[in-house]
Amino acid sequence: MLKKEPLVSVCMPCYNHEEFVGQAIQSVLSQTYSNFELIIVDDASADNSAEVIHSFEDSRIRVKVIEENTGFGAAEYMFRQARGEFVCWLDSDDIWEPTLLERYMEFFQGHKECGACFCRPIIIDGSGCILTEHLFCSIFSEENLKNMEKEKWFRKIFIEGNYLCSSTLCIRKNIYEQVGELRFQYKQVHDYDYWLRFLQVAEIYVLPDRLARYRIHWEGENANFSTPTSEVICRDEVERAYILLEVMEGVGEGFFIKAFSDLLCFSPEEEGFCLECEKFLMIEKSEVCPSLSAVFYYYRHYQDERFRYYCKNYYGITNNMIYEMAGNVNIGQSESLLSDSKPKQEKKPLTKDMVFNPWDKPIAVWGAGIRTEKIMKNGLINFPIECIIDREKKSLGAIKTILPDVIEDWKKCYVIVTPKKFEDEIFRILEEKGLQHGDDYIGYDEFCKFSSKIYKNKLFSDLNNECIATVIMPELPLGDMCAIIGFLKAYKEKMGKSLVFYALGEHGKEVLELCPYIERVEKIPIECMEYLEDTVREGKNNLLDMRTLLADEDKLDFLKVVKRILQLPEGIRYDRITPGISSDMEKVEKLFQSLGLREGKTIFIAPDTDLFGPLGKELKSIAFWTRLSEALAEEGYDAVFYSKEAVVSGIPYVFLELAELPRFIEMCGNVVGIRSGLLNFIAVFTDVAIQCFWPEDDSIYFNTDTWKNFAERGSLSQTDRSQEMIEAGLALTKEMNRTDKVFEFVCQNDWQDIETIIRNLRFI
Repeated sequence: MLKKEPLVSVCMPCYNHEEFVGQAIQSVLSQTYSNFELIIVDDASADNSAEVIHSFEDSRIRVKVIEENTGFGAAEYMFRQARGEFVCWLDSDDIWEPTLLERYMEFFQGHKECGACFCRPIIIDGSGCILTEHLFCSIFSEENLKNMEKEKWFRKIFIEGNYLCSSTLCIRKNIYEQVGELRFQYKQVHDYDYWLRFLQVAEIYVLPDRLARYRIHWEGENANFSTPTSEVICRDEVERAYILLEVMEGVGEGFFIKAFSDLLCFSPEEEGFCLECEKFLMIEKSEVCPSLSAVFYYYRHYQDERFRYYCKNYYGITNNMIYEMAGNVNIGQSESLLSDSKPKQEKKPLTKDMVFNPWDKPIAVWGAGIRTEKIMKNGLINFPIECIIDREKKSLGAIKTILPDVIEDWKKCYVIVTPKKFEDEIFRILEEKGLQHGDDYIGYDEFCKFSSKIYKNKLFSDLNNECIATVIMPELPLGDMCAIIGFLKAYKEKMGKSLVFYALGEHGKEVLELCPYIERVEKIPIECMEYLEDTVREGKNNLLDMRTLLADEDKLDFLKVVKRILQLPEGIRYDRITPGISSDMEKVEKLFQSLGLREGKTIFIAPDTDLFGPLGKELKSIAFWTRLSEALAEEGYDAVFYSKEAVVSGIPYVFLELAELPRFIEMCGNVVGIRSGLLNFIAVFTDVAIQCFWPEDDSIYFNTDTWKNFAERGSLSQTDRSQEMIEAGLALTKEMNRTDKVFEFVCQNDWQDIETIIRNLRFI
């Protein structure tokens, strides 16, 4: 039973359907759901349609007869006249089953997020006979009408064409007004245009039931607009061509990427990604009249220098290809852009006689993209770089970036080519400049292989040194890194050797260098690790590979796992650590004072590593942290955020190197935040009081892609796994003897949490 019965406006346009309009009207009047209005517009029918319409007497019917045929003017009039919360469409030769409106209203009542609902139609002919092998039977098949999110519906309709039957439509009136009217200047495919616009705004749903009968007329006066005559085919092609062009230009970047993610040539974070080029290729991939739309799209954007650059250098889209596509429009043929790619240059194999010695002459890196930035940050390029070569002259830090055209003597530099996708093309250019592969330039994978020799020699030397215990450390969250270094004093005493760590990833080296029990930390770029695996296997007896932590079934009880891998007795306690690297005290103290903070009366707020991360958004809003800061100010405390960006107007924020963080925390005197690796780090390296809380429904904490993937690797459910993570965090606190300095509590609501935090401050 429906909780309420909203008004539904049923719109029925009619033109020369005296034979069918009576059945259509009766199917509406026979609905089990009664709160509707039926708006009928007769668009100057030349037969007796108007008489048939007027023969029905029902207060819910409103009739408008137009004296001169307007085409689709009747439809526009009806939508403007609709007074209902929902609007339905029924062509005057189609029929509804009695329960259609009731089923739709029941569905909408439980699905507030849905903007429109359809059902699967039964296909009938002019006599009402059911058709089972007609083309439309396959179009409206169960396979084509599987429900999916709006981005995937958009993609399906954009590439394949319309699968939604207009006579089964029921739409929320407010969503219709938000999207805008049906554009009936498109006589052939106005519904196709509308759904491409609608799906960028709201979700749709197709009921699996067959609750309507859609009538097909191939011939005669009542022939459907989709009857494949030469005129219809031509008009259809022209209208679709413009719609594809217009819709694709207007669709937002986020929506586009989600809809076509698996068809993109480059992912958004990759070097070479260009939204306009990706859109061009999606138009070209469409099965409904692609050539004309793609050609016009290219012409529209060709004046943009950036678009031309990416077309030529990353996507291989050339003017000649567009000329060919334009020439084939009339015959409806369009060759795939991908088939026009140039033959690849065959690389010369690198031999042992080719010596890669970057110290012989200055290094030039070709490519100012993400890969170059990453390998420089990770320490893969650990020697001076003269310049970066890039066709857009993008800046990358303090290193100068130059265009390839301005280089006069290519022999003066050794070139490292980082863009893998266009490596062959760049190799051809360098070869034309007279450079020799291996002697004068090298590719990305080859460079990684050669660079790994530096680390291989160091690793081999350490593995063969009887006085050194060598450890390979994977990149782990801060809290887990702290759990490991807390037992290194005991491990060093057991081994009786110097500890040397080889750290993978960005954060490992920074944390490990703070541990006073480690003699040396080497950072191995992840790109080189695969070339070191043979050395790792050969030195297994003298190497502790802590990457096995990630393969352990009981990895959530991290302290137990670490003790077992380090082969330490169960009774060994966690060791509190004083940082082995002292921070720049003067710098930290000046920063503290410049923010107007007071020692011992400042709250260091760590909502997450970054407040704009997924946890910060889902668990506590910015408004909560603002209210907390205001409440702390009333109690006589200052507040400072730990964030990479300014998050709240008027509240100071910092983002420090890990070596500088302990001293800054000690000056603050108090810490509040969400339980995370950062708080474990603070607990290990300071004696400052910490308040941290978990969400009431801790599944929120783990409702991120990272934690979902983490949960999938084990056998526990997310709820059980989150509970174990809480226990593991508490166990670490107990191991550090910090139970008197750490307050753990489950968050309830904003004001209650603020009161709890302030109450705890009074007991510190």
